Amino acid sequence: MKLDQVRPVFDAEGPFTTVRCDVSRHTEHSAHDIQVRWESLVKELDAEGAPPGDVAAAEDRVLAETHTSGSWERTVVVCGGEVLMDDLHPARHEDVAVATHGPLPDLADWAAESSDRVPFVLAVIDREGADVSAYDGWHGEAEMRDVEGETEHLHKVPGGGWSHRRYQQTTEDTWHANASEVADEVVGLVKTHRPRAVLLAGEPGMRADVAEQVAATLPVDSTTVVHQLESGARSEGASTEALWTEVRAVLDAERVADEQRLVERVAQARAHDAAAIGIRETLRALAESRVETLLIASGRHSHEEVRVDDHPGLRLPDHPAAEDVLPGDLAVVAAACLTDASVEGVTPELLADLPGADWCAALLRWEEPA
Repeated sequence: MKLDQVRPVFDAEGPFTTVRCDVSRHTEHSAHDIQVRWESLVKELDAEGAPPGDVAAAEDRVLAETHTSGSWERTVVVCGGEVLMDDLHPARHEDVAVATHGPLPDLADWAAESSDRVPFVLAVIDREGADVSAYDGWHGEAEMRDVEGETEHLHKVPGGGWSHRRYQQTTEDTWHANASEVADEVVGLVKTHRPRAVLLAGEPGMRADVAEQVAATLPVDSTTVVHQLESGARSEGASTEALWTEVRAVLDAERVADEQRLVERVAQARAHDAAAIGIRETLRALAESRVETLLIASGRHSHEEVRVDDHPGLRLPDHPAAEDVLPGDLAVVAAACLTDASVEGVTPELLADLPGADWCAALLRWEEPA
C-alpha cells in the first residue's frame, strides 16, 4: 500500500499525538464504553506530555458520532492542535485504546492493517439482474450499480412441441442476455476500481454464466480472481449474515495468498541482493532510498529502538534530533513514506520463514552494486 494519503502527516515537523480507539456504537452502552476508553487515553497522553490543544482536538474526533453500525476504529494524528489525519476504519480488534505522544506519528500498526484490506467487487445475482457493488476492502462501499435485465419470457413452463421448445430457448436466451448485462457492469467496475477479487453470489446458473463471461473478458495478465459464493440471494428479506461471513473468508484467504507471494518474492530477490531482511539491513536500504516495498509484521515492535545518528541519510520528519532514540517500527514506516515506498503488513509467522528476519524486510528498487 502506498502511503500517499498520509504523506502530509510525515511532512509536518512534530511532535505528534496519535490515538487509536475502538469507537463502535453497536450496543446501548457503546457511548459510555467509548468515554471510558477516552478517559484512560487522556491519562496516558498527560503522562507523556501531550499538549492540551492536541488532546482536545483528538477528543473531538474520538467522541464524535460515526453514523455507522458495526465495529469501527478511529486513528487520529494531531500536531500543534491541528488534526493531520482522521481515519475511521473497520476494527480488526475489540476495545483498542492506544495513545502516544512523541517525535513520530504512531502509524506502524495502522499501515500494516490498512495494507491487508482486499478491494473487491460483489454481485448478488438473480435471473432478472443483479446488485453490483465495489468495495475498498472493508473500508466501505465505493460504488453500487443496480442491473435490471429483461423480464419477458423469464420463466420456463412445462409443455411440449415446437412452440414449447422455442419458448424454452427464448427463456434461456433472456437469462443469458441478462447475465451479459451483469457481466458488463462487473467488468466496468473492475476497470475502474482494479479489485483483487470478484465475488458472485445468488442464483447458481446465472452466477456461473456471469463468472464465465467475466473471466473471458478480463485481460490475460489481470490479477483479479473470480469466486462463486454459495451464500447470498437477491430476494427481498434474504439474510446477509451468511453471505458476509463467506465474503470475509474468501478475502482472508486471498490476503494470506498475497502475503505468501510477497514473502516468496523477497526470498527470490535475496539471491540477487535485491532484498533486505531484518531491521539493520532494512534501515540501511531506507537510508539509501532503495526500498520499493517495506514488509512489517503485524503487531507492535516499539521495543526495537533506532538511534537517528547511527543511520545518516535516513529520511524522517524534521522534529527528531540526531541524538534521539526512536521506536524502530515508527522510524521505518516514516522513512518508507518519505521515500515513496509502499508498506505491506505480513503475519509474523510468514515473515519468520525468511532466514534472518525479525519483524521487517524489504524489496529493493535496484540490486546492490558489486
